[in-house]
Amino acid sequence: MKSLIIILLMLPQALFSQENSADNHIVKLGLTFSASPVIQTLQLLNTEEDPEISGYDFFSAGIIGLISLEKYIAIETGIQISRGRFEINPWGAHSQNSSEYLSLVTVPLEMRSTFFRYFFVTGGLQFDFDFSEPGELHNQSGVGISLGSGLNYDFKNGLSIFLNPQIKVHSMISYTKVLSADKIIETAIRLGLLYRL
Repeated sequence: MKSLIIILLMLPQALFSQENSADNHIVKLGLTFSASPVIQTLQLLNTEEDPEISGYDFFSAGIIGLISLEKYIAIETGIQISRGRFEINPWGAHSQNSSEYLSLVTVPLEMRSTFFRYFFVTGGLQFDFDFSEPGELHNQSGVGISLGSGLNYDFKNGLSIFLNPQIKVHSMISYTKVLSADKIIETAIRLGLLYRL
């Protein structure tokens, strides 16, 4: 497990260290921020004793790298930190609601395809690492997927800005043998700023 984390954290550095002498091998680095006011929680093994879990105020920020493979195809990777609040609503007349917080570190590995110069679609894998305190919400460490589309604009000075609505399903495959019954489905709008190296 520790070796997997080290490999995933070293992956962006190995990719960015390549020379970008050819025009179609462009490397861009930047920052992203996304917000999702409501998070859907899919509880696969729900029983009458399990509480209802609802997510709110989910924010993510991170560093992004975009490595062009061809003129219209690129690999997107980086690292992002996410934090969200979840309301726990237990069953029963005498039970009280409580709040839990989810803290995730995510390493995305996605493909981005650009068309009509300004538009793109993106999708791929999300490697999630849950650093939250144990609670009613099951551990979200695992491999998830993401899919989205967006609008990108390149300035002449090397800066780029993009807006990217996307959907992510976290921890579809858990790193542990314990099956996580809670699957978080995040729909967010991501804003990014990139600079061409």
